[in-house]
Amino acid sequence: MVRTVVLRHLDADEGVIGFNTDRRSPKLADLETTPELAWHLYDRARKLQLRLRGAASVHINDDVADRAWDEVTPLGRRCYGQALKPGASSDDPQLPLPSLEDLEAGDPALLAQCRENFSVVRCRVTEIDWLYLEFRGHQRARFTRVESEWQGRWIAP
Repeated sequence: MVRTVVLRHLDADEGVIGFNTDRRSPKLADLETTPELAWHLYDRARKLQLRLRGAASVHINDDVADRAWDEVTPLGRRCYGQALKPGASSDDPQLPLPSLEDLEAGDPALLAQCRENFSVVRCRVTEIDWLYLEFRGHQRARFTRVESEWQGRWIAP
């Protein structure tokens, strides 16, 4: 299953990347079945393509989720307060969202409602496929994490 997410966390020392999502999202059910992620990243200016793979962990009511929630702005928190779960059918093209003013004021009941739907996914990267695009000939390498060390080798582009 392919999903588009916004990268919200990067810890290069630990090799962990992550995103936030609505806990009612079908992607979490998919991760329960198969807790593996593949990330595809492209930097046009650097002519660099990355494919990352790793094991995912879901965080809902723990310290990881609490720290991530603390970084979400009231505008971002608003998205977690919609009545329907992501992907649900609706006759209305724009579902009502909680009051931004009430979220900015710190309304406890509204914050709790939005926080209930918030979750975090973290992925410990175990493999990186690195591709540098060059008109004279592309360069490609694969890096694999073995315990806490990375091992790499050149491979054909």
